Amino acid sequence: TTQLDKDKWELNLNVATASTASVTGGLDCAVEDNSGKQSWHRKTAASFKKGITATKLSAQMKNIKAWSPESPNLYYLKIKTRVANTIPDVKKIRFGFREIKVRGTQILLNGKPLLIKGISRHELYPGTGSTVSAIRTKMDLQDIKDLGCNMIRTAHYTQHPLVYDLCDELGLLVWTEIPAWKTRVETLADDHVWGKYGAPQLQEMIEQNRNHPSIIVWS
Repeated sequence: TTQLDKDKWELNLNVATASTASVTGGLDCAVEDNSGKQSWHRKTAASFKKGITATKLSAQMKNIKAWSPESPNLYYLKIKTRVANTIPDVKKIRFGFREIKVRGTQILLNGKPLLIKGISRHELYPGTGSTVSAIRTKMDLQDIKDLGCNMIRTAHYTQHPLVYDLCDELGLLVWTEIPAWKTRVETLADDHVWGKYGAPQLQEMIEQNRNHPSIIVWS
């Protein structure tokens, strides 16, 4: 998403569809807010080739409520395939309208300077070790928010999807990482290790979680 004005945004979609044969049809795309009110809708004609087809769409939308730690407004994108005589595939994705930029030494969130106040959080709890329950996780994140923080660092590994979902809802910015805890400096600095393990993990982490508005740092 790209901010064009105070409440005017550009939405850019990159949709990948998979098909076992070449077919002609289309995509039905819609954006709704939390109350179910539709903000945008578009039907497109498309030819889906055998294998993976990439479709790009963009739209300018008005009266959008941006996502921020103070106002974690969320929207839903619904995508449905349209091919004659077939059952449609439907995908529903939750996201938020927010934009991160750097200007000199300032980090800007939705065009405004961002002061980061954060905590590095390990998934560790007495009695259960690294196995932290969903309830405990939610309590931890709420406690961090109540302290006045606006960001967590997932030190030093990616998290269960619930963590990112909760941060989207609570308004906690996220610095997320691939597993690197207790890894030797020599290993991290090795170009072979980076190319074979680090870079692919980073790419997969981004592809899995790129629609979460809370995540602003990939590490």
